[in-house]
Amino acid sequence: MRVLLVALAPSHLLCMVPLAWAARAAGHEVAVAGREPVAEAARRAGLCAFEVAEAGPEAAPASPNRGEVRAEPAFAGMAALLRRRGDGAVPGRSWVAGSHPWERRVVSVLDGYLAAARSWRTDLILCDPIEFTGLVVGGMLDVPVVVQRWGGPDSLSSEAISRAGTVLGDLCVEAGIGALPAPALTVDPCPPSLRSPAAGPASPMRFVPYNGAGALPAWSRGRDARRRVCVSFGLFGTQAAVHGDEFVRGGGLAGRYRTLAAALARRPDVETVFSVPQEVRGELGELPGPVRVAPWIPLDAALRAGDLVIHHGGIGTAMTACVRGAVQLLMPPPHPVFLDCATSLAARGVGRTLDETEQEDAESLTRTVHEMLDSAAEEEQARELATEIAEQPSPAEVIADVLGCL
Repeated sequence: MRVLLVALAPSHLLCMVPLAWAARAAGHEVAVAGREPVAEAARRAGLCAFEVAEAGPEAAPASPNRGEVRAEPAFAGMAALLRRRGDGAVPGRSWVAGSHPWERRVVSVLDGYLAAARSWRTDLILCDPIEFTGLVVGGMLDVPVVVQRWGGPDSLSSEAISRAGTVLGDLCVEAGIGALPAPALTVDPCPPSLRSPAAGPASPMRFVPYNGAGALPAWSRGRDARRRVCVSFGLFGTQAAVHGDEFVRGGGLAGRYRTLAAALARRPDVETVFSVPQEVRGELGELPGPVRVAPWIPLDAALRAGDLVIHHGGIGTAMTACVRGAVQLLMPPPHPVFLDCATSLAARGVGRTLDETEQEDAESLTRTVHEMLDSAAEEEQARELATEIAEQPSPAEVIADVLGCL
């Protein structure tokens, strides 16, 4: 069988890679279609990729240097949304005003996705839940589409597909498919105790961490008995730095790192590692205390049970920590996906979350970090959640159900 993966952004693709590997290991052909950054992430994961260029006046410019971090259209839209929010309050779901931006985005890549799917002689499409073009292409080619959710406590992706059916209605009529097709199957790597009640029904799958390809640094392989504290604001933080935006109200990433370094400077009982984007390193200055600064942390290899991860509420970072049984301090920006993740993990008892005001308050942040390092309250829950995740069916088991849609 020939499977085509489609994803809106590189971070969305990463959680799909283990299922793609499972399909390859089962003897099936797998390729990825997406914009240049998605195609590059696919190649780094050992997958063939079709690089789809956007068409039209809003198309993203090609990157002059492969591998260079550049502003992503999806993140630019998110940054604009946060700026429009003013004080960062998000009283409810924030949909893009009107239907046109979603329609324009699908139209801009539809021909490229269709060409890739036809060229690949696609039997099945595996789709990011907000890459609606995959559903449209599946309908046009009469090919089943399986949606894989991101893996964390998320209801936004379910809401998005429902909303997209209305937003893209006219486009689907013009494409000759009448309406946006429903997925033949939805796979959810989120463990049951974290799954949002608002998320629709789905087939369970174990979350298998994949944080990208790269050489493992020596420090990640050997360690002493100290707990490790990893601080990472993920791809969102990198893109915030690229755009020059404040990460949250009142401060950029450099300020967050400096505050956290000061909070951890008096803790010789922990090993502190910061994942700092190149765009921010020059702003850090000299940090207090022994802090290891790295451009990238292979979290799946660097963590063990009882470690502390301080992050923004990104699903990939959060679920990697959950798999390893690490506890989490969440500092989410005011976006529904990050807020959902942070709130759910705190409710599950595996971490704590700081609102924007607390994130700006160095004393509050320091106190919370020390409380979490001195208490075992979250550790037991984190270990239980790791066990629950390990009990879910692996991608190797789930791939049979996925291919059963053919």
